[in-house]
Amino acid sequence: MALTAHQRKILLALAANRSPDSYVAGASALNVSAPRLSTDIDIFHDEAARLEAAATHDAATLERAGFAVSWTRRMALLRTAVVALEDEETKLEWAYDSDFRFFPTLPDPLFGYRLHRFDLAANKIMAAADRREVRDIIDLVEIDRTYLPLGPLITAAVDKSPGWTPEGVVSEIRRNAMRPADDYRNVASEEPIDPMKVHSSLRSALDRADEFVRALPTEFLGVVFLEKGVPTTPNLERLSDTFHHRGSRRGHWPDSDSVRHEMWVSYRGERPRSS
Repeated sequence: MALTAHQRKILLALAANRSPDSYVAGASALNVSAPRLSTDIDIFHDEAARLEAAATHDAATLERAGFAVSWTRRMALLRTAVVALEDEETKLEWAYDSDFRFFPTLPDPLFGYRLHRFDLAANKIMAAADRREVRDIIDLVEIDRTYLPLGPLITAAVDKSPGWTPEGVVSEIRRNAMRPADDYRNVASEEPIDPMKVHSSLRSALDRADEFVRALPTEFLGVVFLEKGVPTTPNLERLSDTFHHRGSRRGHWPDSDSVRHEMWVSYRGERPRSS
C-alpha cells in the first residue's frame, strides 16, 4: 500500500471530521493501492469559509491524539502544516477547490470522505497538463494501467477546466513529461521507478488518447461513459450503447436507477441511500 503507517494514523484520527464537503483528495486517495508514495495529504473544501474551521478543528484533533502540528502557511484559500509523531512527519494541506465534479464524494473507512476515483483521475489529468511534476506523469501511467485509458478521462476532464481542449491537454502532458531521468528515480516509491519504462508507457497511453480525443464528436466532451456502472472507453461507432453521465456542482449519481445501483455495488458493495 502506498500510504505510510504514519499517514494512515493521521487519516484515521481525522476520518470522523470529514464530510461530503470536506474530503480527502489528491495523490493520497488516488494512490492508496499504487506503488508511489505521496509526501502529503490534501483535504479539499467546497466553500472557502469551511476551510479555516476545518483546519483548526483537525489540528486540535491531531494534537489531542498526540501529534505535533506545525503551521507553515495560513492563507485564505490554503493552509499547510507539518504533522509529526516521534521521528515521522507528513505535510497536510487544507485547500478550497471547485465543487464541480462528476460524482458525489464517497464515505470511506480510512479517509472519512474522499473524491470518487474518476474525479481523482480527472483532477490528475488536468494537473499533469498544467505543471511539470514527475509524480503526475508516474500517476498517469498507473491510472492508464490499472483504472481507465487516458482518452475518455481527458475528454471528460476538460469540462472541469474551461478553455482547455482535449488535444491541448495531450500536447501539454507530453511537454511536461520531458524531465531528466534522475527526477524520476528520486520519486519515493515502494518499487524502483524505471524512467525509460515510464516514458514508453506514457507515450503509448498518450498516442491512444490522442487518437480517441480526435475521433470523439465534440458534443460528447464532458461526458463520462458508463458500462454496467463502471467508467469505460466507448465504442466510437456505437456511442449510444453506453450510458452518458455529466458532471454538476457537488456531483451526482446517474439518473438511471439501474446504473446508479450498479455503480454503488461496484464501488461500495451496497445500494446507495435515496437522495
